[in-house]
Amino acid sequence: MAKIRFTLPAKPVAPSIARGTIDPLQNRLSEESYYTVQLLVTELITNSLRHAEFGIEDAIDIRIEVENGCARVSVCDPGGSAEPKLLEQDLESTGGRGLFLVDAMADRWGVDTNSRTCVWFELMAQSA
Repeated sequence: MAKIRFTLPAKPVAPSIARGTIDPLQNRLSEESYYTVQLLVTELITNSLRHAEFGIEDAIDIRIEVENGCARVSVCDPGGSAEPKLLEQDLESTGGRGLFLVDAMADRWGVDTNSRTCVWFELMAQSA
């Protein structure tokens, strides 16, 4: 089993930092699975930055576990005024495709809301 857990500042550089932080997964996943996880993590962090209501001390928490051919990822933030949900896509729009990509590429995904909002996904990953 591989576990990665890290916290990022709620700053525009967060997606870039995350891409580098998940590099150890390259040895645990096939190339396709690794790049899918990397893309979806980046999209969810970007959604957090756009939609969550961050306080001065708040951050984005990322948890990734790879076990028995499954990668489970969760991206958690303080939440916002609306729960994340999949919207119908406007083909003319240049944004708003984060959850659309998660829905299209992950095997399962969902949202947990307690004291924080966590968007998670699972990918039946091929081993490296």
